[in-house]
Amino acid sequence: MLDCGMGPDTDMLAICWDGTGYGDDGTLWGGEFLACSWRDYRRLAYFRPLPLPGGEKAILEPRRVALGWLFQLYGADALHLTSPVLDALGEGPARILFQLQQKKLHAPLSSSVGRLFDAAAALLGICQVMSYEGESGLRMENYYDPADHGSYAFNYEDGVIDCSPAVIAMLTETEPQRGVTRFINMLVEIIITVMHKQQRSEALICGGVFQNRRLLEKLLRRARAEGLRIHVPAKIPVNDGSIALGQIAAAVYDETHPGR
Repeated sequence: MLDCGMGPDTDMLAICWDGTGYGDDGTLWGGEFLACSWRDYRRLAYFRPLPLPGGEKAILEPRRVALGWLFQLYGADALHLTSPVLDALGEGPARILFQLQQKKLHAPLSSSVGRLFDAAAALLGICQVMSYEGESGLRMENYYDPADHGSYAFNYEDGVIDCSPAVIAMLTETEPQRGVTRFINMLVEIIITVMHKQQRSEALICGGVFQNRRLLEKLLRRARAEGLRIHVPAKIPVNDGSIALGQIAAAVYDETHPGR
């Protein structure tokens, strides 16, 4: 914080993209744009929350996250779509997950960008089940083509980011490399768009999603081209370590400024 000149009254944009953690609205966060100071924070923008069928099981099964997205878009018709996700799970288990989601049982909502990576990997046929959290993003790094500047479309309205157009496009994507590239490029364009809409010229980033080398490299290049400044943790990890440090800083400020 000190390196970027952030004082007690500074309002800084923080882009927090991670796996899953409870937010103040009772849903799972992980895809937030926050206006932060030492005193408090405001949620400026976030990804449209997606259901995670099966709850914690979805963390290691990208196919479940992708199905939750498809069910949200197509309802029961999703069971009849042609997709590697349905091929991997089977119609019977998929139907059970659909029923759970419809009844809002064991299908918590999450805005997590980490889970979006999982869903994209499943839809593109790259990874259906993982042995550790974040494996899908690591695999997708190998598919990225820096020479392709194409991007999937997305919607942004009233602070809510909706990637439904990308899901629809990925259903008919025949080239995994193109799909991965356009997905990652879309995430970069989302950051650039939100920064412009929020009239912010600089931002902090944190969260495990930014361990994705391809995403970070593309973001820094685009930001420079747009005249925007992105602060990247240099002395602490960009993932949970940087989030934890911010929590400690806020707690210390509360302790030393009672009644603020």
